[in-house]
Amino acid sequence: MGLVVFEFCIGAYFPASGTLKSQLVPADTRASTYALFRLPLNILVLFVLLFHFSDQLTHIWCATLLTLAAYIMNSLIKSL
Repeated sequence: MGLVVFEFCIGAYFPASGTLKSQLVPADTRASTYALFRLPLNILVLFVLLFHFSDQLTHIWCATLLTLAAYIMNSLIKSL
């Protein structure tokens, strides 16, 4: 049952995010905008893979970065 719920959520998320992206990001700058957002993520992944951190430290970093992202998102929403 959990797999069905998960698949439903994924099936609803990707079309919704694609529609939202197409409305918010202009078509002429879409590729470069997405590349700019992928670059820090790829650097972070390489950093984590090159330096073998413990599981506990990895979880701490993930929680810290998610908290930071939530704070930034909240600040951006308030500024609109």
